[in-house]
Amino acid sequence: MTAKEISIKYCNDVLSGKVIAGNSIKMACQRFLNDLQRDDLEFRDDKVNNLIKLGQCLKHYKGSSANKPFTLEPWQVFIAANIFGFYWKNSNKRRFIQSYTQIARKNGKTALNSLFALFALFADGEPAAEVISASAQSRDQAAISFDMIKTFSKQLDPSGKTLKPYRNEVKIPKTNSQLKVISSDSNSQDGKNISFAILDEVGNAKDNSMHDVIISSMGQRTSPHLAMITTAYFDKEAPAYQFRLYCLDILNGVKKDDTVFAAIYELDEGDDWTDENCWVKANPNLGITVQLDYLRSQVKTALNNPTDQTGVLTKNLNMWVESECVWIPNYKVRAQMKHIELEDFNPDEWLCFCGVDLGSVSDLTALSFLLTNGDEYYVKNFYFVPQAALKDKFMSQQYREWSRNGYLFVTEGDTTDYAFITDILVKWHNELNIRGIAYDRWNAAFWAIDCTEKGLPLEEYPQSIGYFNAPTREVERLMLNGKMFIDDNPINLHCFENVILKCDYVGNVKPKKDMSLGHKVDGVISLIEAVGLYIKEPHYSNEVYTF
Repeated sequence: MTAKEISIKYCNDVLSGKVIAGNSIKMACQRFLNDLQRDDLEFRDDKVNNLIKLGQCLKHYKGSSANKPFTLEPWQVFIAANIFGFYWKNSNKRRFIQSYTQIARKNGKTALNSLFALFALFADGEPAAEVISASAQSRDQAAISFDMIKTFSKQLDPSGKTLKPYRNEVKIPKTNSQLKVISSDSNSQDGKNISFAILDEVGNAKDNSMHDVIISSMGQRTSPHLAMITTAYFDKEAPAYQFRLYCLDILNGVKKDDTVFAAIYELDEGDDWTDENCWVKANPNLGITVQLDYLRSQVKTALNNPTDQTGVLTKNLNMWVESECVWIPNYKVRAQMKHIELEDFNPDEWLCFCGVDLGSVSDLTALSFLLTNGDEYYVKNFYFVPQAALKDKFMSQQYREWSRNGYLFVTEGDTTDYAFITDILVKWHNELNIRGIAYDRWNAAFWAIDCTEKGLPLEEYPQSIGYFNAPTREVERLMLNGKMFIDDNPINLHCFENVILKCDYVGNVKPKKDMSLGHKVDGVISLIEAVGLYIKEPHYSNEVYTF
C-alpha cells in the first residue's frame, strides 16, 4: 500500500471506531480526508513513500525492538503524510509550515523525530538543507535525540562517505547540508536559514523564544517546516498548551489556518483515566512499544500514591493537569462527579446552602449550591464570565471551549453581570428555601444591598485562613469518604486540580491558586464558603445532620 492508501485506511478505521482514538484525532482524520478533495492542494504520495522506504532501511537498536526494521505504524504514516505530503497545487510550497503532535511517553517519538530529521537533511528536496533538532528541555535530552540520529546516519552510510557525523551535527559536504542538535539552554540558537526543525518536548518550554527564533530563520525557504512534538505537562499557561487550544479551535472549525497540522493523542474530556480501554487514545503504539502491563503498573502507582499522580497523568496518559501539587487526588474528584440537577431536590428533605465567589469586573465568578440530607452531600456549581473575557485574556480560549459546551455562562458586556447571578439565586431561593448565602464583601457592596432587598439570606464570609480551615478539611473528608458528589462540569475539575493548600504555623489550611500561573480555584472557594455556613448550623456534626 502507498502512504496515501495507508493514511486513508487509518482515517476510515478511526472514524468508524475500528481504531480507538480520541475526538481530536477523529477531527484530524476527517480534515485529512477533506483536504484530499480540495482543488488547491495536491498530495505527493511519492515523497511520503520515500520517507517510509528510508525508515525501512533503518533498524531499531534498543530494547525488544532491537535489530527490527523501522517500519512505520499507520498512525505514524498518517502524521508523515500530513507534514510531508501536502503541497499547494502547481508549486513547490509545502502546505503545513508548523505541526503540533502530542503523544504519551514511550510511543516512539524520538525515533520518529530522528527519521524526519534525516529525511529533511538529504531527501526532502531542499537545496543546502539546514535542519535543526531542538529540545525544549536540557542538553541531556538533546543528546538522547542526537545519539539516535547519529546511529541511524551510520546505518545508512557506514563508511561516512556522504553522511559525516560529528560531535553535535551531521553534514553532507557535497550539498552543503547540515543537521544540528541544540537545546533550550544552549549558549546560542544555531541556524540562520533553517529549512526543517523539530522542537521536542515543547510542552516544557516556559516561553516562545526558541520557537520564534526558528520561525524567523525560515523566511528565505520555499518549503520550511517546524514540527513541535511533546507529551503533556502540568502548566496550562505554557505556550504549548495555549498552542494546543489553538489547534483544537482549528480542528473544531472555529478558526481556519491552512499552515498548521495537529495530531493530539489524548483522552477525551470525561474519560475515566483509570479505565484501560481509554489508554490507547493517548498511546497509539499500545502493544508495540508501550505494553499494557506497564501502563497498569503506572496507574496502580498513581492510585496508591497521589503524589505520583501528576507524573503518570502527564507522561503515561498525556493529560495536561493544573499543578504539581495535588490536594484531593484527581481520580477521587472524578469518581465523585456525577450529573446533578437542582430540580431533583425536595426542600422538605434537603437543606441548601450557597457560596458565591465574585470575580473582578471581567473575571470568572462561581456560584455553589450545597444540598445535604445529613448523610450525602451534592454540589452544583454555576460559572460566569462577561463577553469581554473571551477576548485578550490568557484564559480566553479555555473560556470559549467551556462556553461552547454549555458549562459556562457568558453575560453581555465588558464586566460581570451580577444581576444575572442574583436572578438565579432568587429563582432557586423560592424553589429550594436556601438557608444561607456566603459571600466575600470585597467588591460586592452594591450587589449585597440588591440581594438583601430581594430577600436573599446573605451572610458575609471572612476570607481569613481561620474561617476556611474547618470547611476545607470537611470537604476533603467528605470527598475522600465518598459522601460528597460534585456536578460533572469540567470547570469543577479545573478548579480542584489547581488548588494549592496554604498552611499557617498552627496547621490551619486554606486553598489558594498559584499566582504565578493565574489558574482558577473559584469553584472550590465558593463551595468551601457554602460548607462553612452549613457547619455553623447548631445541629451539625461531622457524621450526621439531625433535623
